[in-house]
This record gives sequence, C-alpha cells and structure tokens, in this order.
Amino acid sequence: MQRRWTAERVAHLPFRVMFWPLFSLALLAGLWGFTLVRAAEERARLELDALAEVGAAAQAYEQYVTRSVANMDQVSMQLKQSWEQSGGALQLGDMVREGMFLDSAFACVAIVDRLGVLRTAIRPAACGTNLRQADFFGYHKDNNTSGLRISPPSGPRTSSHEAILFSRRIDSADGEFDGVVLVSVRADYFTTFYLPATLRRDGMVATAGAESGLRVEQHRSGAAPTDTALPYDAGLWSGPSAAAVVRARQGFPDGRSRMLGWHRSPVYPLVGLVAVSDEQAMAPYARFWSAARNTALLGTLLIILLGALGTTLAWRAAARQRAGEALRKARHVAELQRLSDEDVLTGLPNRQWLLHYLPKVLAHALAAGSEVALLLVNLDEFKYVNDAHGHAAGDSLLAAAAQRLKSLLRPSDRVVRFGGDEFVVLLVPADSDAHTERVAARIVDAFAAPFALGAERLDVGASVGVAVFPRDAADAAKLLKDAAIAMDAAKSEGKRRYRFYEASLARTVHAHVQMKKSLLDAIEQDQFVLYYQPRVDALSGELCSMEALLRWVHPQRGLVPPLDFIPLAEASGLILPIGELVMDKACAQLAAWRAQGLPLVPVSINVSPRQFASGEVHRELERCLARHATPVALLEVEITESAMMGDQEHIIAQLGAIRALGVKLHVDDFGTGYSSLSQLQKLKMDVLKVDRAFTSELGQSREGKVFFQAIVSMAHALGMLVVAEGVETADQLGILQELACNEVQGYYIARPMPAAAMADLMRRGGRLPRGPVPAAVAV
Repeated sequence: MQRRWTAERVAHLPFRVMFWPLFSLALLAGLWGFTLVRAAEERARLELDALAEVGAAAQAYEQYVTRSVANMDQVSMQLKQSWEQSGGALQLGDMVREGMFLDSAFACVAIVDRLGVLRTAIRPAACGTNLRQADFFGYHKDNNTSGLRISPPSGPRTSSHEAILFSRRIDSADGEFDGVVLVSVRADYFTTFYLPATLRRDGMVATAGAESGLRVEQHRSGAAPTDTALPYDAGLWSGPSAAAVVRARQGFPDGRSRMLGWHRSPVYPLVGLVAVSDEQAMAPYARFWSAARNTALLGTLLIILLGALGTTLAWRAAARQRAGEALRKARHVAELQRLSDEDVLTGLPNRQWLLHYLPKVLAHALAAGSEVALLLVNLDEFKYVNDAHGHAAGDSLLAAAAQRLKSLLRPSDRVVRFGGDEFVVLLVPADSDAHTERVAARIVDAFAAPFALGAERLDVGASVGVAVFPRDAADAAKLLKDAAIAMDAAKSEGKRRYRFYEASLARTVHAHVQMKKSLLDAIEQDQFVLYYQPRVDALSGELCSMEALLRWVHPQRGLVPPLDFIPLAEASGLILPIGELVMDKACAQLAAWRAQGLPLVPVSINVSPRQFASGEVHRELERCLARHATPVALLEVEITESAMMGDQEHIIAQLGAIRALGVKLHVDDFGTGYSSLSQLQKLKMDVLKVDRAFTSELGQSREGKVFFQAIVSMAHALGMLVVAEGVETADQLGILQELACNEVQGYYIARPMPAAAMADLMRRGGRLPRGPVPAAVAV
C-alpha cells in the first residue's frame, strides 16, 4: 500500500507543480482583462455623461440667448410701432430720459430713414457711417417683411464679433419702405451666461448664426478673442441639436480637443454652443485608470507571490494540500455571499439582504411582543443633482447620505440602500411612536443641511414615510408598501417632511384608481355634457361666439369640477378619447341648433397639449364636421401657448392642417407660456385670448394697463383679434373698451350655461345684460 501511495503521488506530482503557475497566469489574464474592460466601460460612461452635461448646458444657454433675443425682438417691435404711430416725431432721447436704454449693453439704438440717414439715435457714434451701404439696410429695403433680422457687423466670417445688430423694417402709411429700426447690442450681453461647474478651465460659450456668419464668443477665462476659437467648419453644428467630441485635428484653432454641445433656437436663426476641454471633462477617468492600474499591479504582485507559494506547497503532503484547497474555497463562498448582500456604492446592505432579513426580524419581534418601525427615506431633488452635476456627483451624494443616516441611529438599528435614491431605516425595536417620530424628524432636519462635495454644496432634502409592525402590516411586503404610501403622501404635501402611515392614505390611492375607472365608465356611458360661455363684442355687447366647456355629470357625485378629473385624464392619456368626444358633442349641438333655425354663432373647443401632440386633431375635426354636416365656419379651436412649444416644423404642419379645413385658430391663455410675437407671426393664429391673470391686473396698477395695451397693439399689428378672459368687473370692461380690445369673456358678462339656456339667449337676439348672469342659468 505504501508503494501504491508513493506511485500515485509521483504520478500526480507534475500536474501539481504546474498547476500554480498556470493558475497564476489565468488569474493575471482575468485581472487585467477585467481591469481593461472596466476602464473602457468607465471611459465610455464618463464620456456619455460629459456629453450629456455639455448638451444640457448648450440647451440652457440657448434658452438664455433666445430669451435675450426675444427682449430685443420686443424692443424693436415697440420702436417700430412707436415711430410709425408718432408719424416720425419720436425722439429716442426722450425715451432715455424716461429710463429706457440705460443699460450699457445697448451700443447703439437708432431710427434710419429711407435714405440711410440717422433721424434719431442713442450713442450715434457707435452706429457707424454710410448706413445706406450696410447689409441690413439693403435687406429691409428689398424685402417687404416686418420680421426681425439678426446680423453681424461687417468683418471676416471667422472673427468673433463684438456686437449683434437687430433691425426691423419701417413702413410708410402706404406700405412702402420708410427706413429701419436699428438696435446694436454688445456681444458680451449674450455670453455672460455660463455654468462654472460645466465649463471649467478652457471652456467657452458662443452664439452662432444658423443662416449667417454671426459668431460671438466668451472664454471661461473671461477674455474675448479677436479671432474665433470655434472650429472654422460651421457644418459641425449644422445638424440637429446634439453634443460631440471634436478632436484638435478637426479644427479648434488653439489645438485643444473639446466636447462641443450645440442647441438650435426654435424661434430665431441662432445656435447656442458650449465647449469644455476634453482633457478636463475626462479627468475623473484619468484618476480612475491610475487607481485601477495600481490596484491591478498590486494584484499582479500578490498573484505572483501566491503562485510561488502554491508551487512550493505543492510538494507537501496530498492530504494537507486537499484540506488547504477546501479551506480556501470555503472563504471564497463567504465572500461571494457578502458581496451579493452589499451595495457596492454605499457599503450598506442592499435590497436582497433586506428581503431575507426583514421576515426574520418581524418574526422575532412578534414572538417578543415588540414593534419594528420601517422608515422609507427618499431624496427629494436627487434627479436634479444627476441632471445638473452628473452621475459622479450623484454617486458621491448617495455615499454621503448613507453616512449621514448611519450617524443618526442606534447600534441595533439598520440602514439599507433600497435602490436608486431610496434608503430603508429599521428601528429594532421601535420603543414608541414618540421615539420613531424623533428619529424621522432628525432625518428630515439632517437632510435639510446641504451636502458639501468638493467645491459644490448640494441641497436635496428628504421625505420620509413610516410604517410600524405589527400595527400597520402583518408581513414584510405590506410593511414596505405602507411605508411607500406614507412617503408618497409626504412628497405630495410639499416634500422635506415625514408622514406616518394611515389607512386613509391607502384609501386616497384607492380613490385615485377608482377615479380613473370612473372616467373610463364615464366615456363608455356618455356621462359628459357641454356647457357654453358666451364671448361678446367689447363695445356693443353683441354675442360673437361661445366657448364649449366640458362637465362630468356623475350618477352618484353629481357635477364633478373639471379640475378634479382633467389633470388625471391628461396624465393617463384618457384626454384623447375625451377630446374627440368634446368635438363630436359640439358638432352635434350645432347641428341641433341649426335644425331649430336659431341664429348661430361659432363654438370654440379646447384642444389639450396631449391631443395636439398626437398629430390627429385635424383628422378628428374633419370626421366630426362631416358626420354632423356642420358648416366649418361654426367651429373654432383653442390651443394653449404651452401646447405649441417644441418642434416648430411639426407644430406649423399641424396648425396648417387644421387651418386648411377652414377652422379658425385661437391662442388660449396667452402670457402663461413661452412664446414671442415672431413665433405667433409664423404660426398665423386668428385670435389671441389674453389670460385672466393679466385681466385681473387692470385697474390695480399702471403697469397692468400698459402691458395689456402693448399686447393689443402688437396683436392687431399681426392681424389678430384680441379677447380678454376673466372679465369680472365693470371697471375692467371699461378699461378694455379704452384699449380697443375686440371681445370679452368672463363672469361679468355671463357664466357657463347649459345648451338650453344658450339656445334661449340666441333666440333673444344674442345681446347679453351687463353684470352677473342669474344663478338659474349660471354654472
């Protein structure tokens, strides 16, 4: 037997001697392969994050530029109107004395007559000479358009311009060319906006003309270069808004590689650009690679030492060798178990650990007759941190939040990274509700203090939902669900607070679900009706039109206010079938009134943002009009400003399709969205309905009247009728009559009324009494 054992050992001896070197080589290959793959993934992730950050910065900068240019748009339009209305007697010096154009950003403001001569000017020396030969003068002379022109001063196309020229054609009374409004603005007015955390050193912001050689730039250092630092090839940013890495060889004059983000203005022919140094943006990768490489080198050394040691130990007894191998394997298994239960980012136990641990804790508490409190903690503004500062900052914030939570608890309590920006705190045991409430309050107060991450101070806050076992729930799943319901309630009440679970909260969630089901039933069972609010001529009081307003007649709840169901319908997508239902009912009612021989006026219906975005409104209108043989002139469409923001080509196409049917278009709630008069001119709307917020200011302040007058004047200049919403007093009506507002609508004129009351009104000739409508017909 001794000889057989010796022979077996000798037979296995070469394999055991070679095993450790081969094993070491395999480990080395795996280590370096993992390191290189991880480094490549990290580089790709950081580059994507940096590009996304640059793209977001470019969009923010473009919005800043668009708002700034919109101000110049309004200024030039006001100067044009004032000059034309004054018959050429306007003096800009008087406007300076009234406090206008004092900002040093205005390099020159002037009125140039049809011969190219300055008629009146502010800082005329900066306006230049021989204006008759200027590009803008020739453009306006040869083009019969009142639109705003944006152009650079004369100079090479590759230079960074020091000023931007805004100009607008002046027409004589007979529509002939009569001169130009000229507003010259210093370029740094459009480049003072930058994000220090994004641009860093060697970054820059720039505005480029999408249809001209205009370029204005500002380096992160604050120095404006005489020559452009942008790549000479403007084709780089000629496509859709995006971000890309532009290497030095592709055209940055200073020889640096940069990440370039650009965003095209949806309103003006301008592009906002943001560029950051590729080297600085990818600095975290350099640090990561240095640390990963050093770790891999240390691992290499350890693996070599392990291989040498293993080769030496291979000569020892086979039984001892097998025991050692078994022991090493059992360490390995424990480490894998630990890693599977631990969150890599924060070092806290993870969701998997909690789902195994929580049932055991609850069973022990039930046996001991004690309570366990589960606090679900959610960071309130974490998405903003990721969007504004990048995922690296978000990861650092989560790690800091974990440490802050741990510092607030007892040794017996546990903190778990539940996922995303959510943490679970277990109070084991929960001594009392008072103790649990103190812990929840400490968490809210602790997270109210900003997190200092390097040079950044991030303000996030936390909302906390609390559920207690066994009072609120009998098992782990229900306990987590109840804490989530309480946390959602804390957020809905304003965030940065805590809320204990109550049965009423679950009922609220259930009520939301039931409301959605009731909406579906209402659509199927035709529980919706239309009320109609008259719109009258501001001077005569004669009925001009009416707005169809949706009402829900619930079989048990009665009349449900629109604000109780419209937001849910919009969020759930049910607004699409409801919107089509409104169109159909309006056309059907018009057909019924027509059959009764009533003197009809147009009915306007509201189209929601989600309806308009679907791109099917014109087809639905065409079907409803045809189904009820309704004359197209009797149906009008109201669309809010906010619904028309986005892809301008798509919006213009949709509006054109509706207009092609012969349907008039209203801009509803004007002043609450983000639009300019130039944009309204492009959209070719028929009626501008001014939001009730501006009507309510009439008679309250001088500024309210001035602002409303400006809206009326400019809307009339664009060929649009003006309707004032929310007229509630005789004083407001009197002011609107003075301001030449075309039509009015509101409770002072008439409240919304059912179809029968509206029919009676039309039979009486359509003239409405002044003052509130009697309660019998007002709803």
